Amino acid sequence: MKNFCMLFVVLPGLLLSSCAGGIWSRPSSDPSQRSVISAPTDASKILTCLADHQKLTHGEFKAAYKAASVQATDGTDAATLHLICLALHDYASFKQLKSGEASLANYIKEHPNADGDGLLGIQVLMQRLEKELTARWTQSNKNLDEKERLEALEKGAVQDQKRIRELLNQIEQLKNIENIIKDRER
Repeated sequence: MKNFCMLFVVLPGLLLSSCAGGIWSRPSSDPSQRSVISAPTDASKILTCLADHQKLTHGEFKAAYKAASVQATDGTDAATLHLICLALHDYASFKQLKSGEASLANYIKEHPNADGDGLLGIQVLMQRLEKELTARWTQSNKNLDEKERLEALEKGAVQDQKRIRELLNQIEQLKNIENIIKDRER
């Protein structure tokens, strides 16, 4: 009961003191104490969009990309940023990534003061992603070529084994013929 009464005395006192402090105190003249409200940057819009779209299915992604590419032809900044966002998605093709990279480069050129280093950082990441995809595609092609060569060598080895068996059979037949000729001469 004593704790309960204490709660009624202390809680209103704390509330009033924090309200009074907020109402009656002067704004701080120290710049580090002031709060700054900022609007989301273009880079943060792209990254937030990318995070929001990560759980799309492949079909949903295709539909979203198609709609975004149609909207981006209108030339609005939001539509362009959305298209760039979708170009970074896991399901985006290499062609879509390149298109998004071109859209981002164009956007940066048209809005030189828009986001400073944020968009340039995304552009660097897109270029790095492109290099990685190109390297992976090149390695995949190299592996495919090696697989085809290996299959050709295996096929050649099978044919060589078959030819060796045929030659061994012919040698055996020639030995038999030679034995028959020797037996007749006796």
